[in-house]
Amino acid sequence: MLSLLWAAGVQAEGAVFIRIDSPYPNVSYDGVLPIRASTYSELEAVKAVARVEDREAELTYSCTGGCEWRGEMPLEGFTKGAKLLTVTVTDELGGISTQEAPFYYNSAPVLTKMEPSDETVVTDGLLHVAASAEDDSSVPEVRVTISGNFSTIAEFSGQGSVDETVDVSAYAGQLLEYTVVAEDEQGAQSVTRRHTIHVTADPRNVPVESVAGRIVDFDPGRYLIERVDAGRYALVIRNRADGSEVVIAERSEMNNRMQLTPAGALYLQSPGTSNFVHYWADGILTRVPYSMRSMFQTKGNYALFDLKSAPYPFALYDTSLPETPAETFTQAYDVFELTEDGAFFYVEEDRIYRHPLRGTAELYLSGHEDVRGMAASGGQLLFQSGLRLYSYDGSVVEEVAAALPEDGRAHSDYELNGGWIAYLASAQEGGTELYLRAPEGAVTKVAAVSGSAAIIQLAGDGRLVYTSGERIYIYRPGEAAPVSAGTEGRDMVKLIDGTWYKTIGNTLFRFEAAGLDTEAPVWPAEALSVTGVTYRSAVLQWLPAQDNRGVASYRIYRDGEHAATVAGDVYSYEDDQLSPSTAYEFSVEAWDAAGNRSTENPSVTVTTSAYEPDDTAAPLWPEGSTLTVTDVTYSRAQLRWPAAEDERGVAAYLIYRDGQLQDTVGGAVYQYDAAGLQAGTTYLFTVAARDAAGNVSAAPLAATVTTGVYEPEPAGRLALTAKPGFLEVGSVLEVNVQADEAEDLYAFLAKLTYDPARFKLMQVKLQDSFGREGETAVLGQSRPAANQANVTGSLLGGVPGRSGAVGLLTLKFTVLQQGAGSFALEPGSTLSDSEGRTVRLETPVRITVTVSGADLDLDGTVGLSDLVLIARHSGTKAGEPGFRPEFDLNHSGAVDRADVEYVAKAVAAAAK
Repeated sequence: MLSLLWAAGVQAEGAVFIRIDSPYPNVSYDGVLPIRASTYSELEAVKAVARVEDREAELTYSCTGGCEWRGEMPLEGFTKGAKLLTVTVTDELGGISTQEAPFYYNSAPVLTKMEPSDETVVTDGLLHVAASAEDDSSVPEVRVTISGNFSTIAEFSGQGSVDETVDVSAYAGQLLEYTVVAEDEQGAQSVTRRHTIHVTADPRNVPVESVAGRIVDFDPGRYLIERVDAGRYALVIRNRADGSEVVIAERSEMNNRMQLTPAGALYLQSPGTSNFVHYWADGILTRVPYSMRSMFQTKGNYALFDLKSAPYPFALYDTSLPETPAETFTQAYDVFELTEDGAFFYVEEDRIYRHPLRGTAELYLSGHEDVRGMAASGGQLLFQSGLRLYSYDGSVVEEVAAALPEDGRAHSDYELNGGWIAYLASAQEGGTELYLRAPEGAVTKVAAVSGSAAIIQLAGDGRLVYTSGERIYIYRPGEAAPVSAGTEGRDMVKLIDGTWYKTIGNTLFRFEAAGLDTEAPVWPAEALSVTGVTYRSAVLQWLPAQDNRGVASYRIYRDGEHAATVAGDVYSYEDDQLSPSTAYEFSVEAWDAAGNRSTENPSVTVTTSAYEPDDTAAPLWPEGSTLTVTDVTYSRAQLRWPAAEDERGVAAYLIYRDGQLQDTVGGAVYQYDAAGLQAGTTYLFTVAARDAAGNVSAAPLAATVTTGVYEPEPAGRLALTAKPGFLEVGSVLEVNVQADEAEDLYAFLAKLTYDPARFKLMQVKLQDSFGREGETAVLGQSRPAANQANVTGSLLGGVPGRSGAVGLLTLKFTVLQQGAGSFALEPGSTLSDSEGRTVRLETPVRITVTVSGADLDLDGTVGLSDLVLIARHSGTKAGEPGFRPEFDLNHSGAVDRADVEYVAKAVAAAAK
């Protein structure tokens, strides 16, 4: 067995036996070749030299970790490929012995693509993986593995790349591991990369935004993101309004407790047994010089914690100020409660003291033994004495609960906010129950809880987030029961500005606990048919399924296995991966945006034709055949051709544009809509016929097309505008859709997208310049997704269309939160004249609306600094140097006197 470790080759005659331990035989090495050789002889080996081609390296004898000859040789300058190492040993009598070991000078493959990114969330049940690699000597094999719950779900491999789609709908609520590695012909492997993939099928999760990396905390304006890409680490604060980012840490040493603060962010690094507090503010990262011991609490910008090996056992830091602590304490505190103003309560024997920031501690309450924890909100203090929970408002102590859990902890087993109290209590019959007490004293049993139950968030209106049995629940006072909202340790749920939000992996969701779309799409009778069957392909066509909010996608299954997914406005699919003389069963499943799927799905059985390799006759075009072009616009053209002739039938037609294959249609299709063309451009289109044996007509039909320079009537130009006026949370924003320079405009389809986290769509109405709804015009609308509204309008009767600048729609939104949000008319928005001729919008039309309020310097208060800030920008206009859109409070295109007066009034109103 030992001989298996020896290098390949022949031991030359000599007095010393040599075993080469490195390099291993026929293994790839790059950069530097490590060399290790052991010698066996009664004579002493006095010298060892390694040689590759014309390069030599003298080896050194060492007994550190085992006696052997060691050295290394740089490989740069050699040509890549197979190499031979020769080790020559000289003994004490001058005898020469040699040994050889073959190896490869070869760089390992490099992964160049791995999609989707780490922490991606799959919401439609389909995981599309795409990976590729490059190598300097061969096309490497790329291997992809998808696994979950310690078992393999799917494995793929390909030369140079892999591009596959996996149905993971059965793994909803789970974490999957997506692994990629590449290997070249010499056996050199790339670095193995692993991504975490989340799967959710909960229709209550409405996606708001996805980012690169894992969202570890968020607030109305920012994300805190932990990002690991190809071994590079970054902890990042991302501005949700403009997408700008700042990296606050580039090293991970067991980073934990990562959280946003009003001024920046805070986290712990825990190398070994140490815990170092780090916080970032104003571009400066501060590392507390002493390790935290065990007690740690943050409120607002303040952090209070105990220290190891420091000249003071406790320190209070203001995380908005870098470098030095706000206050240090020579006294240690076993029980304390920090408040947002930097003050804190602490316990000594049966007394509770309050220590104001940079002040002197004062007695707050006495006479209660065994105080184990506290929670403070406003002027109210909640404290645990023994297993009893008490409330103190500065004058009266009131018992809240008499049977807390044995290991009760503040902010986990009991919490206080705005007079509301949530607490866990031991039930008389055993187990633990969660209670909610209103400010007026009414107590509600929320639920029986299990496992390591804990209160996560208590809002000022009594709404509650808690965990029980590894699940996250939300509860609103007055509701019959809590609602399950996620998985503990994997998801984060927060209530912000009255809306529930949730993060999974790299995605922020709005969680809709009520008003769910639970209605699945329904198919009409005989919806699915098949045409153009050849020995290797078939074309499926179906009638649209019906859904109360619109079909989002269709999934095509072949023999029960997922084959493809197409958009909800596509009603055909060609499968060209079939085998000859084989029967297949196809079915189509309709999905809506809420994740509801059709149940009684249409199916059809297809049998492909036999492949006859002796068919060598190509299809022929009938004499006089031409390719005709009609309906040419600035961006598309309609192609038509006659049926080609073939003794065994035409299987498909190939459409080329300027010599490049653009599309393939079935043998029974004789027209094609060539879209995506450039205005004012000449193209050469050709069409060739192909039979089932692969024979292609020798002389394709050809036609030259020149697209129009201008958009055809009645297109005009679609425009979006926001009505000028001051906006704040709760205001109504009016967005107008208009067609400029229209001619004979009779009907329209507007596909509008917006930011549902910032704006809630309340009303859609036609503008009078187009028509009056129910009298001279009709209006239709649908909401296919949380961020989209599709609106159609049409005139009634034999009247001419509208011309000139025509206002089409007014959409009214309620402002939900401050910040910048975008509105867009998406491609596919369409205008039609009175003859039914249409033109589609090819590129989106966007506007951005910023809701700033009067706190312009974002310091949390409205004061003179805000007034000075906007006054100094008065007179600047959009497009000019110095113009800041967030200061254009009334959205007039300039920072004018009205904007300054608005802030001046807000400052006066805020003054106490």
